[in-house]
Amino acid sequence: QHVVTADIRVSYLNPAVSSVIYAKGVVIKAGKRLHFCEAELWTEKNGQRLVVAKASSTMAVIEADDLVR
Repeated sequence: QHVVTADIRVSYLNPAVSSVIYAKGVVIKAGKRLHFCEAELWTEKNGQRLVVAKASSTMAVIEADDLVR
């Protein structure tokens, strides 16, 4: 199986003044045709972690039978 992005929304909450130190992505619900996912990115500033961005997306599942050559 493969997936393609059907919908994506990204919210940029803070500037990444240094490199991203932590990223987490999860599948909220995996359906037969659609997967609903979320992700977060963090950076560190003055010893505190800040959320840089949050994203939510819908991924469409592509089966081998769905592919047209």
